[in-house]
Amino acid sequence: MRPSALLLAVVMVASGMLAGCDEGNGGVATISPDPATMTATAEATSTATAPGAGPSATPTPTPMPTATPTATPNDGRVTLVVDGAGGTAEVRVELAQTSEEITTGLMHREFLPEGEGMLFIFEQPSNTGFWMRNTLIPLDIAYLAEDGRIREIRQGEPLNETVLRPELPYSYVLEVNAGWFASRGMGIGDRVLIPDRARQKG
Repeated sequence: MRPSALLLAVVMVASGMLAGCDEGNGGVATISPDPATMTATAEATSTATAPGAGPSATPTPTPMPTATPTATPNDGRVTLVVDGAGGTAEVRVELAQTSEEITTGLMHREFLPEGEGMLFIFEQPSNTGFWMRNTLIPLDIAYLAEDGRIREIRQGEPLNETVLRPELPYSYVLEVNAGWFASRGMGIGDRVLIPDRARQKG
């Protein structure tokens, strides 16, 4: 083969080898990102909204807390009228109707305002006695018939556990400060006018 032809052949063979390397490149094609895609990605990244953030808007002012009016609760008390020979007198009482209320009564109270007391209401006539265990204030204990008439008044001394049992059955018991009945000239036979609300038993 002539040198010129040999040289030409060598050049052609070398060119073919280079072309094969470009196409194969180890089987992995190198892909350059599309410029348009890069721009869009950059723009999307730069305009991403931070968590919790939003378009600019005028903030809504937080309303100031306002006080909620408190309704005056019904304390469950009623006013009794005691009708005696010397006139009438009123006493505002708490009602003790449930077993727990009757058992507790005025225990642990250190003070009972003048003109106030407690009315115990029993479903059936009873002759169970009262005592002054854990009761810190002296009391008048009036045992009342179904019609409200006073059958007996006993004096309860603070913390005295002597059972004060009446001779006759009663339907109600009215406890007030000691001396309340005597100071108003009232006693056995006088009548406590009990409103319907306090007569609802059970």
